[in-house]
Amino acid sequence: MTDYHDQKFILCAINIDWLQWLTVLLQVIADNVGDNVGDIAGMGSDLFGSYAEASCAALFVASISSIGINHDYTAMSYPLIISSVGIVVCLITTLFATDLSEIRDVSQIEPSLKRQLVVSTILMTVGIAMVSFFALPSEFTLFNFGTEKAVKNWYATHQKSIAFFPGIFCRFHFVD
Repeated sequence: MTDYHDQKFILCAINIDWLQWLTVLLQVIADNVGDNVGDIAGMGSDLFGSYAEASCAALFVASISSIGINHDYTAMSYPLIISSVGIVVCLITTLFATDLSEIRDVSQIEPSLKRQLVVSTILMTVGIAMVSFFALPSEFTLFNFGTEKAVKNWYATHQKSIAFFPGIFCRFHFVD
């Protein structure tokens, strides 16, 4: 007898309608799948919402700076250009996992993820440096509650490097 027939026999032996039991089981499975899909969709919409809000805030800050006053639309689009570079870097980094270094064993997963982290960090840092150099003016002014602050375009690259590289250091040295 197969497992299905064994289960049917057991259910009949304890006097349970196996068709009703199967219907309830399928409903429970469908409910759990629906809950999981809903949770994942909710997380995705939360991430997109956060991304959209951060992009709008960055565009607003750019619009009230000297960049916005001078109508420098390339510089005002800096947050969107950085996001676009991030998408390209993500696609290139994906190639490292799928085509350039295939995983053949479970023990190769963690080194592959670490390589992807290093590759994406280096590519994104270079991408931010290029976008900062080409899209932003060499110096511009941010208005901070009535005070003016002169900002140079390389500050953006420097700030991202300060965030990226300590993150990699911590990931490799403190996380098992």
